[in-house]
Amino acid sequence: MSNPLPEPGPGESARSLADGDARELLEQSQTGHFVVQDDHIVYANPVLAAMLGWPAGELIGQKHEVTTPPELRERAREIVERRLAGKAGRPGQIPCLRRDGSRFDTRIFATRVRFAGRPAVLVTLHDITELTDALRAATWNAEMLARTESVRVFLRALAFGM
Repeated sequence: MSNPLPEPGPGESARSLADGDARELLEQSQTGHFVVQDDHIVYANPVLAAMLGWPAGELIGQKHEVTTPPELRERAREIVERRLAGKAGRPGQIPCLRRDGSRFDTRIFATRVRFAGRPAVLVTLHDITELTDALRAATWNAEMLARTESVRVFLRALAFGM
């Protein structure tokens, strides 16, 4: 039997999470999460570690750019700086870098949080490789269909023109 959540008291909108509860939620999430503080990864959940091909413990202490292809690292630093400055952002799409150097497509969101009592950036990653692969395949199929239709029209014109 589960314990129901207590009713909110005056001035409360919902039950607040204890640090252990929040960590448990992140650890069980099916989405990759990491926290950046002082340009380093200070927390990484198991899903992120698996996505990137790193043991979770080895990600801690790494520069956050370790997840980003070299040509996009300046952009990643700028995003972290903007979030730390309190500027809101919106989700984006960016390739990420695995430990072995391979890349994969992600949907990413970064937001300012407090971690261990200090400002930090929580980064959330969704691996969208299957989605982008399907989109590329659909685009290719549509292009092939258009070419096939063009050839059909051409052949019909030739047949009637003879």
